[in-house]
Amino acid sequence: MWGLLCHQIRVSAVSLAALLKYRTSVTTTITTHTSVGHILIVQTHQRKLHVPCSYEDETLTEVFVKQEPWYPKGDHDCESVQTHNIVVVDYKGRQHDIPVAFCNCESEATQLIRMGLWPASAFKPQVAFSVDLMRWLTVMSLECHVALRNLCQALSWMVPKTLPILVKNLYSLLSKNSFAEFHFMCNQLDSVKFLENSLFHKPLKPSCLACPRTGDKRILSLDAMFGLKRWKKSGSSELPPKYVDSFFLEQNIVDDFVQSYHHQATSKQNCSTFQAGDLMQSKNKSKKIDETGVFGSVCRHEMPISFFSLRQGEQLSNAVYMVQHLLKELPNTQHYILYDIACMLEAHLKKSGQHALLSKIKLAVPAFHIYGHKPSCQITYSTRRVDGFALSDGEQVQRLWSYMRNFVTSTREMTPSHRIDALCDALIHYAHKTTRHLGEISCKVSSCNPGCEYCKGRTGRAMSSHQQGSEPITETMIRRWRVELTSTQVSPSVLTTSGADMSTNEAYAIQLSTYYDMCIHEQLLGVEVDLDGQGMEMI
Repeated sequence: MWGLLCHQIRVSAVSLAALLKYRTSVTTTITTHTSVGHILIVQTHQRKLHVPCSYEDETLTEVFVKQEPWYPKGDHDCESVQTHNIVVVDYKGRQHDIPVAFCNCESEATQLIRMGLWPASAFKPQVAFSVDLMRWLTVMSLECHVALRNLCQALSWMVPKTLPILVKNLYSLLSKNSFAEFHFMCNQLDSVKFLENSLFHKPLKPSCLACPRTGDKRILSLDAMFGLKRWKKSGSSELPPKYVDSFFLEQNIVDDFVQSYHHQATSKQNCSTFQAGDLMQSKNKSKKIDETGVFGSVCRHEMPISFFSLRQGEQLSNAVYMVQHLLKELPNTQHYILYDIACMLEAHLKKSGQHALLSKIKLAVPAFHIYGHKPSCQITYSTRRVDGFALSDGEQVQRLWSYMRNFVTSTREMTPSHRIDALCDALIHYAHKTTRHLGEISCKVSSCNPGCEYCKGRTGRAMSSHQQGSEPITETMIRRWRVELTSTQVSPSVLTTSGADMSTNEAYAIQLSTYYDMCIHEQLLGVEVDLDGQGMEMI
């Protein structure tokens, strides 16, 4: 029924935008208890959701004004006009009993929208909400992460106790698709979705303005979040999600790929301390959980790209499917992928013979996750040592998960379709926030115009910090560092010192400390020290 309503009100983006910009009047009339004052109040507050104050018994009291019938189409003359009362909730939660003259030319829900009111149901609505109130609820839920139930409870405390309560449970009305449909309608208007066959037509999924459309390269970050799970007891969906061809990929295709994908055991030499990608760990699944989390991709400018739900733990097949999907979107673009276990993913692709896929991508580990890997992986997969990743730290997707974690409680009790719609609403809002700060983000992850004030300040702080240290870095020093890194081989086996068995991390710490002591000794003596002659491998 809501889909039919959206079809009926598809008049033009301009008129709908004007409807959603409807603002209620805040004109206040204070008068004495005379017949002239009463008439003035009634005439001033017709077709307005304002509650004037009446001075009675030396007290200002808010009172409702009896309204004349509201006509959605103004002077529209129709023989089928019938008047019945609608409970209208204004932006302060006050409930007005408004007579509305409906005609049979359009549905009642469409006529309410023409007056700047959002219906509680698509068929024969009895309650309507001010668009100002709906926008406030939307911003509070997306930006402040307040649940709809809590917002309705807070709204009830804003209503003066002297005013009547005509509808007690507003949450039950809003939670029955009305609030979700308003989200969807606003996103359609923002993307000019209602203009069919228009040059301005574009999908609901926002795109990054700084990433290349064709050719060149694209840097992305992949990861999974297991907080966004969904309980099996929440039931199933009768209808598909509203956001089709948006952020979330078709789940049936993803499930078929993961189930049919041939997993091969990965060598334990590849950072086995990480549970991601472990075949035994990924098979674990609670019988009470239908969807264990979300796997997604984010570009280097923190713009959400593509996502899908997980049925089990994080497997290498999830990353393989996401990479294949990204390559289909831009087949002529070189992709630079940042993934927590990029070392395991590359080893898996080589062992499974997927050399064609591997030739189109470059892999690296995010800057903060790299320290959880073995020294050999730190040298091979660090973003600061692999060409092409610029200043990307690879933690863009972690910043997105930090925002999405606020929706864990509300989405785990939803049906699959409602969960996808709620997550898409959050992703679209996050994308709009990212677009606002796109200039600052671009300066952080890439080289910028020398005249950029932001970059000047950042460079100045870095230079002043370096000047407090040792001698300036020269090209000769950089070339020497590159030779030392490429010639370094770190044994993954357990090393021994003084006859005592130590782990790789302990041996690494001791050798690193020895190396720093030798560097200090070299600076004091002013001579070159042959590290190989000391019998130590430089890490």
